[in-house]
Amino acid sequence: MTNTDRGLSYDRECPQVEWSWEQTRELYTDWAAYWGDRSGIKQVLQWRGFPLWWSSNLIHKDTLRDYGWYKELHDRLRGVSSNRVEPRSAAVVYFGLCTNMAKEIGKWLLLRLLPPGVHGSGANVWFHGLEYNLLSTTEGFCDRMYEQAYRDDQKFGYVSAFIIRLNFRRADFFHPWSWRSRITGLAGRLQRDVEILDRYSRLRDIVGIHCSLIRGYARFRKFIRPLCTQGIRIGHAEFGDVLVLEMQKSFVSYIPFALTYAAMFEHWLQEDEGEKTLVTYGETLAWMRPVYHATKKVSTNHRWISIQHATVYRNKLGFYHRASEFKKTTPEEKRSISPRPDFYFVHGPQFAEILAEIYPRETITKIGCLKYDRLNRVYGGGRKLLQ
Repeated sequence: MTNTDRGLSYDRECPQVEWSWEQTRELYTDWAAYWGDRSGIKQVLQWRGFPLWWSSNLIHKDTLRDYGWYKELHDRLRGVSSNRVEPRSAAVVYFGLCTNMAKEIGKWLLLRLLPPGVHGSGANVWFHGLEYNLLSTTEGFCDRMYEQAYRDDQKFGYVSAFIIRLNFRRADFFHPWSWRSRITGLAGRLQRDVEILDRYSRLRDIVGIHCSLIRGYARFRKFIRPLCTQGIRIGHAEFGDVLVLEMQKSFVSYIPFALTYAAMFEHWLQEDEGEKTLVTYGETLAWMRPVYHATKKVSTNHRWISIQHATVYRNKLGFYHRASEFKKTTPEEKRSISPRPDFYFVHGPQFAEILAEIYPRETITKIGCLKYDRLNRVYGGGRKLLQ
């Protein structure tokens, strides 16, 4: 692939005055789906066969909380901005990676206080959740994304359990025994077996991932320099400076978070043998993609079911993609496609139609919103709220 081929972009003429946010959305979503292949970045930056591009800020596309880069792109497409975004120095990125590694080692040391896990629990459905989504309600303790759904397991002949990723707070390191008591009490409060995913954090993975990213960033600098010189454009807007800064941010935060996540899941599945059905609300978010990759690497028989955890619409870019990201157009294609959940449970027809543009319809099921079930139980008196 030549430099010219690698620089291919969507060089469409963009009307400056009438250019809309919807046009920016569609143009960027097209670019994000294809640039990783056309540029070659998926081959240059990998971890255990997983392209790091899939876990970058530019694929995460969280334009609700981190919208500065997206607004800058929109303004450039409209022709009202010529501001150049200044990237960070390489030293800042390397320092950030070392700092992040030190934090992860601190968590690993704290985790030594936890008792052994729950191998052989007998569960055949595992609900994966994040600690910060656990809360107390009038009906008991639960993960707010699943509500009380997991308690219906026995009605359908299943045994459910939880696999939880922890949310570490600064106070936990100053009060470790209080932290230990809180974590070991989760099983009793959820009334199901609970496995702590972070138990499977390994020191060699923490060091190995961060050293790999240090080397990876050096490769990225060498790779991106000629492309930026040539010009990386979305429409007629130059995007190279924004891309470099967002990739720098990804290297020091989002990518190491996602890769350690995947490594922990890989170790858990290797140690707790047996085919697993796993439920998540990670959907197609960038931080879950290496987890799906690692899971299938252990065994293709493991199945992921993702539920829609919040309202989704096309402008929520983290959930809006192109079919080419997840499937090849022909079996002979060598292109790297993104891992994804095997099945997708959605609230209703609105997101189902959006999702059907990229997902096989037979894997999409409409189940309603689990978070609204409590409204029916508490206020509906067992009756349907809407006839």
